[in-house]
Amino acid sequence: MIRAWRPWWRLLPAALALAPTGAGSRAAEPLPASEATAPVDVADSVAPFLRRVERALDRRDLRLVMATYADTGLVISSAFGHMTESRTAIRADLERFFLGTVALQFNFATPRVHLLAPDAAALAARYTASVTPRDAPPYTAHGVWTGVVAVRGGRLVILQEHQSQVSSDETAS
Repeated sequence: MIRAWRPWWRLLPAALALAPTGAGSRAAEPLPASEATAPVDVADSVAPFLRRVERALDRRDLRLVMATYADTGLVISSAFGHMTESRTAIRADLERFFLGTVALQFNFATPRVHLLAPDAAALAARYTASVTPRDAPPYTAHGVWTGVVAVRGGRLVILQEHQSQVSSDETAS
């Protein structure tokens, strides 16, 4: 019996599941049962979560900002012009930024939310950041932030993020 040809995209999920992981890849860590069934409504939690991120950034409070990232497992960030894969590297980037900044006001626009699972979502939001550096004139940066957030330990946290600065009045002048 000859089987009908299937479009390649229907085979993609199976191919990805069977594909070997790369040398730099890490296996996904299974969630403890208590975290996998956390009673947090991701869709309703996104806006308050982003407001907490804004407040933590505005205060330049490293502890509060780091509390928005997952405590364990792989955390990927490409928000400072390079990719990091650990909380330690993210913390170091934030410390350098906060030390060079006198004032910061960060605002997210209404995010676009794509639910990936009951406990996870992909987000995209435009942002504006008014920055007053210690040794340069103040400027305002504009861009887009995307992230993957998930419920861990009963709270929403960032698992992966990317920041693209579209423009700033610093570079425009």
